[in-house]
Amino acid sequence: MLLQIVDARNPYFYYSADLEKYIKEVGKGKQFLLLVNKADYLTEELRAHWSAYFKEQSINHVFFSALQEQDKLDNWRDDSDEEDLPREEGGTVAKERREQEERQKAAVQHLNSPYLFDRGELLALLGYKAALDGKTPDDRLMVGMVGYPNVGKSSVINVLCGRKRVGVASMPGKTKHFQTLNLEGAGCWNLCLCDCPGLVFPSFANSKAEMMCCGVLPIDTMKDYISPVSLIIRRVPRDVLEEHYKSKLPAADSKNYTASMLLQVIGAKKGLVTGRGIPNEAMAARAVLKDYVNGRLLFCHVRPDFDRAAHGDIKQSGFALPTSEVGDAEEVKEEESHEESDGEDDDISDEEREEVHELTS
Repeated sequence: MLLQIVDARNPYFYYSADLEKYIKEVGKGKQFLLLVNKADYLTEELRAHWSAYFKEQSINHVFFSALQEQDKLDNWRDDSDEEDLPREEGGTVAKERREQEERQKAAVQHLNSPYLFDRGELLALLGYKAALDGKTPDDRLMVGMVGYPNVGKSSVINVLCGRKRVGVASMPGKTKHFQTLNLEGAGCWNLCLCDCPGLVFPSFANSKAEMMCCGVLPIDTMKDYISPVSLIIRRVPRDVLEEHYKSKLPAADSKNYTASMLLQVIGAKKGLVTGRGIPNEAMAARAVLKDYVNGRLLFCHVRPDFDRAAHGDIKQSGFALPTSEVGDAEEVKEEESHEESDGEDDDISDEEREEVHELTS
């Protein structure tokens, strides 16, 4: 089985239809499952929105949050003196087997739905697939983890294993080798997980700025920072930026509301300045991009064929703010369709510089 792991904030960017097609062509016994990780970022409305799209495209999928499940494991360990994961106490082998089968059936029913799987349910689903194929500890179901860098492949593996087995890092490219890990315990003794380095699938539609915003390219080595920050200010509403950075920004429809202006304001606010005492836009850009990639500046994409008349209004950002304060999906898509591929001018006018001084003083 191949698990293609994607980031829930922009599933279509990370999903590779060619990979799914190839897996089905390799052999009839090969199975494909799209695991939408970081699904705790999505509202129930957005999960239902994307689940409907995947079902229309006949894509088997589950929603999952490795971070949320890791927090549960950490909290359990803090409250327990045992080293192993929690197990059922008492009961016979037959009873435990019946309960395992019931968990597997329940997990299968949640497949291809907006339901957010937990660790036990995902293991039950994989165990069900292994049982159907008649897998044993000597002939395990090989579950391959494939996806772009920084989508959480290693985090998913650590959660399924119940302990840290592979290294994780926020910077893409942490995993450098292919490795296999046998799972142990009730219901997963016939499973083997395969971890591999992040794969960037060929695409002519994605710019470097988009890949930077999606965490595929390392932020600390970027040279053009205006283009990705320009994408961010088109997506994340002004109110959300003001609330997050505790700063006053120009009106969104103002000619001064640019990426360079935002970086000037944030640089002055955070004390990120050059040797001449002016805001350091490059350092501010790295801070903004890391906030965006790590989900502190949250923006969630809609399906590629989004139409307001057919799908209704979808809130994509500022979930803690009133709906009237954030833009809608069609406005964001229209703005992005007119973006300049080469970015903006790095310099700002004297008039803009005076406004920065007023906003940060």
